[in-house]
Amino acid sequence: MTQGGPPSQANVIELRPVPPPGRIVPADKTALRKWLLRADVANGTLVFAEERFAIVTSTRTVSLALPSTGRPDAVRTISLADYRWIRNLQTGIAFRLLLLDRDGRALHMSRVRDQPKASQMWPRELFTPLEPLGISVTEEHYPSTKAFRNAHPDVKIFA
Repeated sequence: MTQGGPPSQANVIELRPVPPPGRIVPADKTALRKWLLRADVANGTLVFAEERFAIVTSTRTVSLALPSTGRPDAVRTISLADYRWIRNLQTGIAFRLLLLDRDGRALHMSRVRDQPKASQMWPRELFTPLEPLGISVTEEHYPSTKAFRNAHPDVKIFA
């Protein structure tokens, strides 16, 4: 394979969200169409792509290193984190997918999602094909936004 050429299918692991049961709203349709996590073993990259806040905008993409590159900033853990939020008289549980380095620092994170539906679209089992590449999967549960911020101070909560 030449540099910049199309990746070989044998060297690529591509993950997409699982369609949730029941009615699929437009925001979920967009996530199902645009969300992607692709590990390219030959190039040593992990590409994360997801929709932006507005449904009609382009996809936001970031490329990070796989553990096989030996880089200290390589993705070592995918964390499926949730935390309770309270604003005025409303409350709920938010979900964030975090890509962490070997020291547990967040290299990148997904946008905020509603936890019940997000855990259906991105179940832990979805990420098991990445384990042979040295990427583990964890679940983190926080009682509040403040506890989540304390655990991941480098994460912007409302980004």
